Amino acid sequence: MLTTLGRTTGALEILIYLYIYGATSKSKFAVVLRHNHETVTRALRVLREIGLVDLEKGRTFPFRETCRLTAHGRQLVEAPVYRWPALFWDWTGEGLLRPSRPHRGR
Repeated sequence: MLTTLGRTTGALEILIYLYIYGATSKSKFAVVLRHNHETVTRALRVLREIGLVDLEKGRTFPFRETCRLTAHGRQLVEAPVYRWPALFWDWTGEGLLRPSRPHRGR
C-alpha cells in the first residue's frame, strides 16, 4: 500500500491539500495541482481504495464530485511519515511494506 501511495502521481499532494483546505471538488485539483484530469482521477481512485479519501457525487447539475479526507486520511497526514506503516497495520492488520509484485530471489 505504501508503495502504491508513493508511486501514484498527485496522491500525496491531494492528501495535503484536503487536509489544509477541506472538501474540494475533483475538477479543482487539476487546476490547483496542475495535473491533468486523468492523473487526478487515478490518484483519487487509489486514495479511495486505500480508504484515505471519500468521494461524494452531487445530486444536482453539474454533477460535481466532492472529495474529503476520511478519519484514516486525516490521521495519516497528521502522523510523522515513519509511523505510516504502523498506522496501516493498525487499520488493516496487513503490513504496508509488502511488495506490489512478487519478489524474485537470486
